[in-house]
Amino acid sequence: MKKAFIALATLCFLSLNLNAKLYPFLRGEKTGYVSETGEAVVEPKYDTDYKIYYVEIGKNKKLERVVYPPYAQFSEGLATVKISRWFWFINLGNSYAVIDEDGDIVVPEQEGKIYSFKYGLAVVQIPLKTFQYVYDEVYSFIDRDGKRMTDSVYEWVSQFQGRFAVAMKNGKYGYIDRSWRFVIPPRFDDARNFSPSTDLAAVRLGDKWTYVNPSGEIAFESKFDKAWDFVEGFARVYSNGKYHFINTSGLPTFNSREYDFADDFSEGLARVLVNGKYGFIFTDERFAVEPKFEDAGNFSEGMAPAKLEGKWGYIGSRGNFLIEPRFDFALPFDGALAIAWIDGQAYYINKNGEKVFKYYEKKRGLFEKIRDFFSF
Repeated sequence: MKKAFIALATLCFLSLNLNAKLYPFLRGEKTGYVSETGEAVVEPKYDTDYKIYYVEIGKNKKLERVVYPPYAQFSEGLATVKISRWFWFINLGNSYAVIDEDGDIVVPEQEGKIYSFKYGLAVVQIPLKTFQYVYDEVYSFIDRDGKRMTDSVYEWVSQFQGRFAVAMKNGKYGYIDRSWRFVIPPRFDDARNFSPSTDLAAVRLGDKWTYVNPSGEIAFESKFDKAWDFVEGFARVYSNGKYHFINTSGLPTFNSREYDFADDFSEGLARVLVNGKYGFIFTDERFAVEPKFEDAGNFSEGMAPAKLEGKWGYIGSRGNFLIEPRFDFALPFDGALAIAWIDGQAYYINKNGEKVFKYYEKKRGLFEKIRDFFSF
């Protein structure tokens, strides 16, 4: 009995460990990956892509924010790292490889970017060169071993979302399936992925957006200045300077409200801006949280970052603070951890608001600043 209990406990631990998420962190110019508990699982030894933004948090006061692209974060147990070759501050070229959660390279180095894995596939960038001069690039797909899945190439292609991926040919967008052929011809000026729950996709013809079904037919006559994916049964659209939500028939939702800004639904709630204040609505557009916050982020893991009286904390679905507002800036939770700034420094925090791990320490002298400039 005791042995059976130990075996079951070990199995549960391994199962939890397999589902554990790793998070990128920056030390100097190198990226590593940390666990939910703050253990550096992959030491900071790899180059990777990131960008630096500045967030205004008050009069003449800004925060530095390091942002990793999705492909530099783990997806399906894999992440892309960059390998750079430098002569002083001159970038002689970059290549990309894929690592596993032990930090080992599992897809060998190649010249083009390797994007996030989904359904066991990743979009790969293929540079077109004359001698060493890259004059353009095309895109295709590889599997988890780095093997090209098709000889077909596209001017641009998205990840698959359900049955289809958006692809570009001759400057127009259409949709391909797993045969790598266009099943909806490229005739749109812009396009978004199909929503698996509704089988509708937003497309742009000229300067107006509408939606198509999997046959490529226009789903309804409504047209909008901007349109986004259907999420939790509703899509946000923008027309005449205002945001609102539509249902799968293309009609305004029951209450038909308009907002200065609106975001997609997440965990049954959508962030909206009304008269300069942020609140949250249910899918029937009743207010779950009245607009009272100076700023806010989306709900994730049952909480949303919100700013009140100059400080950020995390609220629950009723608008009460679950983590008191004491941060300079804060982002939504991604699994067990979120990134929050305290006294100008960025940390991963847990759901109790406790510091778990420092997000980045970027030592940038003149050389590094020049190098960062020439990286993009």
